[in-house]
Amino acid sequence: MRKQSKKRIAHLVCLSSLLFLTSCEKYYLSLTDQNINVNSLASVGAGTPDKRQQNPPFGEMIVMDWRIPKELLQKHPVIDLHVIYGDYTEESFQYP
Repeated sequence: MRKQSKKRIAHLVCLSSLLFLTSCEKYYLSLTDQNINVNSLASVGAGTPDKRQQNPPFGEMIVMDWRIPKELLQKHPVIDLHVIYGDYTEESFQYP
């Protein structure tokens, strides 16, 4: 009897976690970084000639994506991005 109740609780916790993790968020701000190299070129994927394959770009790119309520857009919000580079230099950016 005791094992069944533990199993039931475990199933309930798993279902609750699943529902919590898969719930959709209406508004968000997400940041991801992507490496930029020869494989980032569209010509590599398409198998077409490209002069940039000889001297490809190299570095990282930050991709920012957001969704905010329309009411907030009327207040002209600004995103402040503070970046610390690999050589420990810092730079700040503002995006309306």
